[in-house]
Amino acid sequence: MSKHFLLILIFFSFSFVKNTNAQISGCTDPQASNYNPSATVNDGSCTYAVTNLSLTEKTPLSTPLLDEDSGIEFVDGKLWTHNDSGNSNDIFRIDTATNTVFQTVNVSNATNTDWEDMTSSKDYLFVGDMGNNNGNRQNLKIYRIDKNDLTSAATSVTADIINFSYSDQASFPSLPNNNNFDCESIIFFNDSIHLFSKNWVDKQTKHYVLPNIPGTHVAQLRETLNAGYLVTSASVQKGGVIALLGYDNGGVAPIYIYMLYDYKNNLFFNGNKRRFNVANALSHGQTEGIEFFSGAYGYISNERFNNIVNIPPKLKTFNLAPYLPNAFVYPKPDAAFVSSVTSVCKNATVAFTDQSDNDPTSWQWSFPNGTPSTSTLQNPVIQYNTVGTYSVTLIVGNATGLDTIVKTNYITVNTLPSAGITAGGPLNFCTGGSVLLSANTGTGLTYQWKKGANVLAGAVSSTYSATSTGNYKVIVTNQSGCTRTSNVLSVTGPPSVSITTAGSLDLCPGDSVQFQVPFASGNLYQWKKNNVNIPGATLNSYVAYTAGVYKVNVTNSFGCSKLSGKKTVTTNCRVVADAFNNFETINIYPNPASGFFTVNLNHNNSYRIMLFDLSGKELESHAVSNTGNFEFGENLLPGFYLCHIYFENESKIFKVVKSGN
Repeated sequence: MSKHFLLILIFFSFSFVKNTNAQISGCTDPQASNYNPSATVNDGSCTYAVTNLSLTEKTPLSTPLLDEDSGIEFVDGKLWTHNDSGNSNDIFRIDTATNTVFQTVNVSNATNTDWEDMTSSKDYLFVGDMGNNNGNRQNLKIYRIDKNDLTSAATSVTADIINFSYSDQASFPSLPNNNNFDCESIIFFNDSIHLFSKNWVDKQTKHYVLPNIPGTHVAQLRETLNAGYLVTSASVQKGGVIALLGYDNGGVAPIYIYMLYDYKNNLFFNGNKRRFNVANALSHGQTEGIEFFSGAYGYISNERFNNIVNIPPKLKTFNLAPYLPNAFVYPKPDAAFVSSVTSVCKNATVAFTDQSDNDPTSWQWSFPNGTPSTSTLQNPVIQYNTVGTYSVTLIVGNATGLDTIVKTNYITVNTLPSAGITAGGPLNFCTGGSVLLSANTGTGLTYQWKKGANVLAGAVSSTYSATSTGNYKVIVTNQSGCTRTSNVLSVTGPPSVSITTAGSLDLCPGDSVQFQVPFASGNLYQWKKNNVNIPGATLNSYVAYTAGVYKVNVTNSFGCSKLSGKKTVTTNCRVVADAFNNFETINIYPNPASGFFTVNLNHNNSYRIMLFDLSGKELESHAVSNTGNFEFGENLLPGFYLCHIYFENESKIFKVVKSGN
């Protein structure tokens, strides 16, 4: 075989392989008349047989309120509408099953020159004031309403204003119903507002694009479709399918819908374009609004039509699903997510929230160096224990397909500061002493000292001088805002000798007052009266029954002693009458008593003697059936008690006091 022949063979073999891998343009819709099963790229050449589309009547609309109903739009599952030129500047939330108007909201800074259509984005509702029958308007505008303002209780909102003009209009003569610059159709798609003109002269429709932000803009002409009718409303569903509703103003005003899908580069007219015949105005009135609701199912509204026949405003439904591939009826998800934070401290958690469109049914997350590192939950919470910067990946899917989003270097995990404290001397000291506590230092570190659970006001330096007993620690914060709590140092200073009292310091006969200082393990207590030690008074509390000046000396386990301030008890109280103990037939003595009490019963009766503490707890109960003396209360602790004596149909209450030895 010659070398030349071999080269020719190789060349033709390569060309064959190359051609078999080449993409083939043509009509890719199996429902089209010119469907090409070999085509791999849709070139927008599909043609279709005449197709009739039926509408189903849903409900009449409220009349006369909505006699001139125009655009309709779903916002968070609720259907809104408005009237067209010359009517009020109100929008209405309506029921799709009845003619009920749930809510009327006034757009306070708007004028309804000629409102024609509505559309919405994730955050806003847009109302198009762009009707231009004469073709000479120079005040075209779109009102942008924040969805957050459309609460169920709202009655008025204020809108942002988008002013615009057309890029291809240089003059503005008045040509009623005889111009190509009327417009009644808008959609929101890929962050922009898209307008479709209502050309009275050539019955084409021009596609313009406009920014969605307030200000003054020029709507840029992108493309033109030879619709063959007057386009009066537009809607786009989640799969990108666009419906252009309209009618021909000749004859019985036939109604049409153009369905646009499988287009490229936001040029809606370069994909499949299928036109549906939808009866005429004699059966459906003048159709003015169209809106997708779910999949390819949606609603159409008409204003009152009074020409030959009288057709009131109504709401009808349509369904384009039989004419679309499933991928457009139920499109694959569009992956999106947010997180609670993007910069965290080591060991912190991050909450991720799925915001994908088009109803995903599965979620596959990837979190490098996260715990867990993967998840199939829709909204997972992930802990990051390693310092660094990490990407996050989300793959969402449904029956139609998958979509992936990767946010590179999305989560930053910051280091924690070091936090430790040391003591500059002994941790125990006596009155007047202290110990300096020092935390680690470093660039950009800030500090907050705490004693137990309490924040120490103003203690924000790297050192702190502790002068009292307690458990001390410091919280250290670095420049990333990350914090760490130090070790705890227990400081023992002078014992606490702050006396609290329970009772009056001015005693009446039989009264007492209790003194108490804080208890601490290892402390020794010695109570004093008039600077003399009280024998046996070695607890952290003491009950005083007599006048005098009382103090306590407290010694802690390290041998530090501290004497408290004084508490002065007086007996200036004078009792005019003892309401408890003044009974002729019964006497209790001694009272106060250090041992037992004696009750003297002067009549021959049956008695029940019961003793209670001040909380109402029963301590003793005795049945006595003769006169004379009866003893009780020998084993009581020092304190106040109530003695109830029941006899015949009477009862008497006595206050008794048990004193110390």
